[in-house]
Amino acid sequence: FIDIVTLKYHSFNNLKNTLGRNPAGLAVDKELRVLNNSGNIIPNLYAGGEILGFGRTSGNAFVGGLSLTPALTFGKLLGERLPR
Repeated sequence: FIDIVTLKYHSFNNLKNTLGRNPAGLAVDKELRVLNNSGNIIPNLYAGGEILGFGRTSGNAFVGGLSLTPALTFGKLLGERLPR
């Protein structure tokens, strides 16, 4: 059994359509650094979640709340990778 009394839970408010359902988005490299129109890294600018474009994280389908998982995942990745 799982002891739900002592487990830590987290919650957050999901703001509806913060960026809309836009398939386009910012270009980033594998470290989530934002690239300019020439493909060069913009120093100290990182991106993750919906700003990357809905199509990159969800394909051709949309389900309410589907963008939440990429936002949490990219946030965790950025938190681990950002310079301290």
